[in-house]
Amino acid sequence: MNQDKEWIQQLAQGNEDCLGHIYQKYRLDIINWLVTKRQCTLDEAKEIYQITILTLYENVLNGKLVELTSSLKTYLFAIGKNKLKEHQRKKSKIVDGFLFDHIPFEATLEEKYQLEEMFQQVEAALKQMGEACRKILELFYYKKCSFKTISTMLQISSIDAAKMKKKRCLDKLRKLV
Repeated sequence: MNQDKEWIQQLAQGNEDCLGHIYQKYRLDIINWLVTKRQCTLDEAKEIYQITILTLYENVLNGKLVELTSSLKTYLFAIGKNKLKEHQRKKSKIVDGFLFDHIPFEATLEEKYQLEEMFQQVEAALKQMGEACRKILELFYYKKCSFKTISTMLQISSIDAAKMKKKRCLDKLRKLV
């Protein structure tokens, strides 16, 4: 617990080496937990762990975390659990807000089959699209990135150009479905 307290103080002072130590110390435990107990893929678990560590760092720097009321490991597990839930919610959403991983309980059997069929059509259409279109739709709908972020990541000249490209890709997807 004293080590945890010291690490939080060092992080508050901007010590990134300390962040590296924390990253290494809890990496295997949390990734294994995500894979074995939460049925994540290894790649998802690694991504969620990285986001968890960044969230810890941000919480310390912006003053949300000043003092731990539990162990640092417990705190990281809690963040990881929340980030996993957030990831699963985003993953279940697709174009124009259709939810495919979560079919409403009230839906009739016929509606459930229709939704499943639509999901398969969208999935097949996405596979037919070029990498650039798939990427922009993924960043916008799955990862909820802003157009500024998308234009930077995909090296698109402007925010408006990214919006137009997303619109064209979405139109193309609709035609394929």
